[in-house]
Amino acid sequence: MSEKRILVPLDFSACSKNALEAAIIFARKMEADLYLIHAVMAFVNEAEAAPRSIFDVANEAEEADVKENFEALKREFPELRDIHHTILYKSGFPAEVITEAMESHKIDFTIMGTKGARGADEILLGTITYRVIRDSKKPVIAIPENVQPHYFKNIAMASAYKTIKNISSLDPVNYLARLFRARIHILHVSQYDRLSDQEAVEARKLEDHFRNLNHNYQFIINENVEEGINNYIESHSIDLLVMLPRKHNLFHVLFKENWTERMTYHTKIPLMTLHE
Repeated sequence: MSEKRILVPLDFSACSKNALEAAIIFARKMEADLYLIHAVMAFVNEAEAAPRSIFDVANEAEEADVKENFEALKREFPELRDIHHTILYKSGFPAEVITEAMESHKIDFTIMGTKGARGADEILLGTITYRVIRDSKKPVIAIPENVQPHYFKNIAMASAYKTIKNISSLDPVNYLARLFRARIHILHVSQYDRLSDQEAVEARKLEDHFRNLNHNYQFIINENVEEGINNYIESHSIDLLVMLPRKHNLFHVLFKENWTERMTYHTKIPLMTLHE
């Protein structure tokens, strides 16, 4: 068993398989264990029922289908033979099943797929992703469907220079930066041309936290925060955007009902969210 654990929610779509491909790359690099979870929407009485086994299913036919899907997945990804992995299947509300698994299996990173298509599938996926990110206490990495999984070489962290009560919440950024030998770009977008006294204090805390890592600060003047970050991402080959949802107003823009219309960059690069 490895010290690191990665959870991968799967619905066997191309989008979730792309996330699995990324998770396999990271698991090899981290020497981590993989937990592959499939969640199916259940009625309330099913969701509340006591689990019968690791395959907590509504009926035997459904269990057989899920098992066959996982067997097909192993054939499609033979690399799984060389990675310690555990298969989980639960019936219930997907976001709740995923966040519960994150806690019960002491997951370090959850890697999820995100879909750029419009319509009902997009709304459902956006809702599940939002709820997992909102309710989880561990890092979540959302991998866009059209992104080819690869190592992270340039990591951008969107900072509003708000008070971070627990600076150790940024440790996953340090870990990934060391793992992939990546450069950390700390971005602050503002309509003003200077930091306030409080923002300067928080900037110094970040400087101290990342002092032993390859990093730089970028002060961007732009009245539109998402536009400023998006422009930087495109011009500096950023591989991963990091945000603390409860500390950054941009999170509320990202996951509004029309988030895919308001934002474009989240479908182009992975997004990792952290919580204090």
